[in-house]
Amino acid sequence: MKASRKQLHLLLSLVRAYSPSGRERPVAKVLLRWLTSQAVFERVLIDETGNVIAFHGPGPYLVLCGHMDTVPGKIDCGMVGNKLTGRGAVDAKAALGAMCLAATDSVKAGLTNIMFAAVVGEEGDGNGMRHLLSKKYVYSGAVFGEPTDDKIVVGYRGRLCLSVISRGKAAHASSPALGKNAILAAISFIEDLKRKVEGRGYTCTPTLIRGGMADNVVPARCEATIDIRVPIGFSLEDIEGLVRGMERDDIRINVTDRVPPVRTGRANALYRATCRALRLVGITPRAVTKFGSGDMNQFYVSTGVPCIALGPGDPSLSHTDKETIELEKYVQAINIYGLLIKEYFSILGPTS
Repeated sequence: MKASRKQLHLLLSLVRAYSPSGRERPVAKVLLRWLTSQAVFERVLIDETGNVIAFHGPGPYLVLCGHMDTVPGKIDCGMVGNKLTGRGAVDAKAALGAMCLAATDSVKAGLTNIMFAAVVGEEGDGNGMRHLLSKKYVYSGAVFGEPTDDKIVVGYRGRLCLSVISRGKAAHASSPALGKNAILAAISFIEDLKRKVEGRGYTCTPTLIRGGMADNVVPARCEATIDIRVPIGFSLEDIEGLVRGMERDDIRINVTDRVPPVRTGRANALYRATCRALRLVGITPRAVTKFGSGDMNQFYVSTGVPCIALGPGDPSLSHTDKETIELEKYVQAINIYGLLIKEYFSILGPTS
């Protein structure tokens, strides 16, 4: 399958627009310009937080939701044969572009009650999804565009993000015994936390650390960020209780992000439609759960409606400097999303 000029142009425009979390505006402008030019949705807007939303019909909506932001770090955008390289090519602008095209084509074909949502902050604090959910739109189902290598994601682990502040006592570095090294205290605490948490089946990953004021002073303060992932079936409250119990006079812990693990059901029209769509393009449906967390966690906890994540790309390339998408997979994704939408409304029947 060869990408059409229109399909390739949209994908290139998205990937060329550098958009780390908090700086999504260039991608929003690309999408707003493209969606407006198609003139098929009843309403297209950029909301107060920067999300791009396109609606057709009164709802409840089947929403195709992708995220505009990427992790930081530029990668030159370019074609190598039939592959496109660039930051966000895999996570998740190929899915975003494919959803935009499929939703537009579906509305042109006469289908309604479709929403396309491109949100901000998925790689950050999730503020785009929180804002979307605050609007109280009514949904019948949701498809999240993520690199799943065409597997159907029906569950995500949860996340507890911690800011750990260690306080010590400053002294001259030549006389360390006169002070208390906050960096060493933080490292010792992290190692202890890691042993306790991972012994219960969670993962515990220090991701940032900051401490000290000069190269000849025993540091009096250190702050570390720790990412704990919570398996499906495990409790956020249990792990948070364990963490809180480890606080002491020189160690303070703040929870900066709390995302519950989710597993969605398969006995619904959305899952059946997804399986049908995949079979129609020759792919055997396979349901999986992912180690990460995403906007689907927030959405499912808030709405309870059926949802899945599905999209082109090798997830192992996410957040790496080797993000590359095959154009054939991108074009196939446009087809899969389009078939999914068609099959979904066929299953729901004329009242949808």
